[in-house]
Amino acid sequence: MGSNLGTFEDADVYPFRELPAYRRRRAGGKNVYLYPQPEAYGRVAAVCIGESIDLDEIKMGWTQIQAGSRDSYIGPAAGLVGGDLVTDAVSIEKRVLYLTVCANSLDCFLFSFGCVVVWGASDNQLGTIVDLVKPLVKKPLSQPEHDYMRYTTEPFIEATTSAAATAEDSGEPEAAHHRDHPSRRPIAHDNIRLSASGGWSSLMERLAHSYSLAQSVRVDAFETMLDGAIERTTDVPETMTRTGTVGIGKKEVAQRMGNLFVQRCDLNVYSDMLGTPDVFWDFNEYEAVYDKSRRYMDINRRVEILNQRMEVLNDMYTMIQEELHVAHGNNLEIWVIWLVAVDAVIIGLELFLTYWRELK
Repeated sequence: MGSNLGTFEDADVYPFRELPAYRRRRAGGKNVYLYPQPEAYGRVAAVCIGESIDLDEIKMGWTQIQAGSRDSYIGPAAGLVGGDLVTDAVSIEKRVLYLTVCANSLDCFLFSFGCVVVWGASDNQLGTIVDLVKPLVKKPLSQPEHDYMRYTTEPFIEATTSAAATAEDSGEPEAAHHRDHPSRRPIAHDNIRLSASGGWSSLMERLAHSYSLAQSVRVDAFETMLDGAIERTTDVPETMTRTGTVGIGKKEVAQRMGNLFVQRCDLNVYSDMLGTPDVFWDFNEYEAVYDKSRRYMDINRRVEILNQRMEVLNDMYTMIQEELHVAHGNNLEIWVIWLVAVDAVIIGLELFLTYWRELK
């Protein structure tokens, strides 16, 4: 497990471009990289590529590659021979598969809820890994969601002074400030500080950050989906105000409500967004790192806002559905009135013809 650290001059290896939308919102539009930075850093990238990834198939493929009965995950035509790309595969828990990838032994975490997190990869390496996984993705996203941060194994802000350390030892109020100093946080200003230098401890620390990063980009995908659903619905209230009709049919409303319900189930039930991952119950010494990273991503707050927006959108769909039911009921009443009128006309004609024949 290498450190895979670079420097600011390594633009081709670690090409940091414009911050993703969520990072910009989080920083209030500021460039968070204006804060003190480490001289050597790596990049951790997280990508959400679909609804879920078949981890069992990937693990089985790796077993077959090791046994020599298979030489590639997705076929020789793609040029991705498993033995060359993946050098190890370990199932950490049912939702996480750890891979060691590429010649420089990069750490890669695959999450069953459709996310990939890679430490120290260049853009080309990240693209190759994503291409490896894509054939085993259920309901792939047309536009994958991504996020990335810098990481270092050294503190990126000067440690507390000896006087501050003395104050902390003595229990003075100043100690609380220094305990919260960025140099003592595992994540601050979009920089992850890894305290471990290698081995199992480093792997679990990276897993803790990877889990929160993966959950963050998964929430990004939900946010993008909901933004699209809201955008498709914005014209409905305007149409109702202008014409008195909703402008969409019952079938389309039912489909939208069904899709919204599926997304709410994915967010709150299936994607493990709300609880602590099982692995941190077994290795609870890393739960604090996961919790701090998760809080930094504002995952709980974002999920809460998503649920509130979904509730409002569901209320709108319910209102539209009720309006369509009323309109359908009104149409039925009109048809009944017309049928009664036609029946009355027919009876009148029959009476007239009967009377006419009697006169003759």
